Amino acid sequence: MAGCRCLTMIAGRRWQSTQAEEFPSFKAALHAVYKKVHPDLFNNHQAAKAANTRSMKLLHEYVEATQTGPKVALPYRFHFFVHGSPNSSGPQPAPAPAAQGSLPAGLREVVVTLPPPTRGLPGEALSTGSRKGFSSLLAALGLPSRFAGSTDGNAANEQYSRFVSLRDFLPQAVETVHKHAAVQSSSNLPLSALRTSLRLAHNVSVGFGHVGSQLPLLQQLVAALNSLPAGTDLSGLELMLGQYSGVDLLGRVLLAEAGTQEEWARHLAGVDVAHCRRRQELVRELRARERAVAAALGLGLLFTEQQEMLLAPEHGRLMDRLAAVAAERGPMGGGGFRDLSIMLTSAALDTTEQPSHGHKSHSSRSSSSDELGGITTSGSLGLLVAPLSVTADQLYTAMQQLGGPLVAVKQRLRLQGEELRALRTQVQQKLNLRMLLWDSAVGVSEYRSCLNRMLGNAQQLSGLLHGTCVRVAEVNAVWADRGGIDIAWNWRM
Repeated sequence: MAGCRCLTMIAGRRWQSTQAEEFPSFKAALHAVYKKVHPDLFNNHQAAKAANTRSMKLLHEYVEATQTGPKVALPYRFHFFVHGSPNSSGPQPAPAPAAQGSLPAGLREVVVTLPPPTRGLPGEALSTGSRKGFSSLLAALGLPSRFAGSTDGNAANEQYSRFVSLRDFLPQAVETVHKHAAVQSSSNLPLSALRTSLRLAHNVSVGFGHVGSQLPLLQQLVAALNSLPAGTDLSGLELMLGQYSGVDLLGRVLLAEAGTQEEWARHLAGVDVAHCRRRQELVRELRARERAVAAALGLGLLFTEQQEMLLAPEHGRLMDRLAAVAAERGPMGGGGFRDLSIMLTSAALDTTEQPSHGHKSHSSRSSSSDELGGITTSGSLGLLVAPLSVTADQLYTAMQQLGGPLVAVKQRLRLQGEELRALRTQVQQKLNLRMLLWDSAVGVSEYRSCLNRMLGNAQQLSGLLHGTCVRVAEVNAVWADRGGIDIAWNWRM
């Protein structure tokens, strides 16, 4: 029997592929994933629709992290539902235990954990590690696991050598940034005035997702709001400009940046404002509950990996369990762990170490993590990572076993942070930089080495970088918004 055929739309053309073939690009492969798991395909299965909505948002973050580097180097766990039966030609992940035997006919559950994404070299759509991870997701969804667009290793290395040299890069890059700053200075006032108008005239807040320049989008948003019928009251709502239009589980109103003023106005006019306000108030109450439970447990913070997890029934049940046990047993460690935090995840993470850049100590599974209900530690952040299914006894036991070492890690990280902040301040002042930032894809030792070298070459660099926003990164680059520049941590003149 012939393999399944996948149809995607690329630049207005139709492209067909059998399983043996490959997608023409990463973008095409990503588009095929969207068509396979889009929440609108599951309107008759609300649980599947909610799961796919959460994982679609997580996928957007994953893709962005492949270009910018992850903010926090943790694995990404995707939980999708798809129509149809598993594809027999490739390995398939086992369904989640809770779902076995309970899925509606015609639905298949796919649960895949990918290692933290890393940023590729110049010319690469994806790094080697991210490419392998995304390929495994494609295979699990029953799609072709190969896609074109990789860069020859030698060519990439040659190109990389050019992207760490400052001699040719800095003069033109700094000139580009300064010219853009001069243009932007004339638009700062309109931008500020638009934000003030949104806050005072309409009492709404605005956030940005995958968008470019904010000014034209804010102008369009103000025009859309002003065009609404008299008496329309959106006060208190949070508007998010990004890739899609809709209302998310947290009550935020989503507006697609590609939409027109008229489309935005129609969407805003049709929003169930009362529902959004109830959702936002519920989120505030749930966060307050987390803070109260954390205080009762003697912890600094208790928070979810994804905001949508606040609304999961498992989250509410866990808060009830922890609050009851905390009232009975008191703070963990007699109150000695108030500097520590716990991050709650939807399930135990697969924390096998993967080669990566950046803050390299991600969650690492201890030998007794199975006995502790899947609780792990994040050495880079100095916190516990626990699934929502964890019991209070497991959490207390884990803190008893792991709390002491984590406190030592937190102290080490605090001292390390103080040292790096002092060094950064010294470099920023010595080179007269407007701002000095640190890309999370760059490790601590590499960052420290870069700052020390910048300090040692301050006289030569200060004339080139005076008044510029600089970020220590993996390669030299001008920021997409031309507000500053990246310099490679292993730069050379």
